[in-house]
Amino acid sequence: MGMKTGRPRGRTKGAKNQRTSRARGRHEGNGRPGRARARNEKRDGRRSFDASAKRVGGEVEEGFGRATGDVKMQVQGKAKQMEGALQDVYGEAKETADAAEMIRESASEAGDFLRTTIEQRPYTTAAVALGIGFLIGRFGRRADS
Repeated sequence: MGMKTGRPRGRTKGAKNQRTSRARGRHEGNGRPGRARARNEKRDGRRSFDASAKRVGGEVEEGFGRATGDVKMQVQGKAKQMEGALQDVYGEAKETADAAEMIRESASEAGDFLRTTIEQRPYTTAAVALGIGFLIGRFGRRADS
């Protein structure tokens, strides 16, 4: 232990911040997570708009083909509608995958936080765990009675 600080020797005040920023940097990439996320959201919005535009264009083309009696145009319109629908489904699947990735990152960050807290404050962690165990035991006993 250091004489004046109470910290272990060799550890500086910023060591904790360096460790947690390294853990976060693993997930955020280049220290600018906001820009990459905004770019992806813009791209997803554009993809959704393109899919809707294809679907509407296909409906117009099908309607025009029906009005003129052109079967080929009707089929092309249906094909564009299906392409737009597939693009929408792909966009939704991509959004779901992105949400799952964000949850995974959050869980990893929470795990890093817990690990750091346990390493830095083992007695506090043990006391909290003991208290939680005591409360669970008390509430469990009341439910049985």
